[in-house]
Amino acid sequence: MARAKGDTSNAFVIEGLSEFRRDIKKIAPKVDTEIGRRLRTIARQVRDSARGRAPVQSGALRKSIKHSVTQTQMSLVSTLPYATAHEWGTKEPLSDRTRIKPQGVPIRIPRSQMLGGAVFSAKPRIEGQVIRLFEDVARANGFDD
Repeated sequence: MARAKGDTSNAFVIEGLSEFRRDIKKIAPKVDTEIGRRLRTIARQVRDSARGRAPVQSGALRKSIKHSVTQTQMSLVSTLPYATAHEWGTKEPLSDRTRIKPQGVPIRIPRSQMLGGAVFSAKPRIEGQVIRLFEDVARANGFDD
């Protein structure tokens, strides 16, 4: 809405907004650092849970489960070619990669959901930790109630 210079009849002022914006810019690097640190901790916990769910033969599958944290996501992955077969099982193969037929005899591997199961079972804990993270960062930087 256009108004004449000096006319404040339709204006409102948010007191402290400029100071708030200045303070947010100051703490942004600290917030990013703390968020990254906490997300890596959460990702390690979920990775360890996934490793605990992995079937144990030689231990290679457990050791192959890695975590990754970026600005926008956390992920779990195993680079072993047979990890997909253990995650999803081989009873109803999703692709040729999970179809295992040495010497023409199919091998059935039960679905373990070592990665997906670890993530889904940790969902409430992850959500709670992320909420606490933001509450802690806000409190540490003077934005508490």
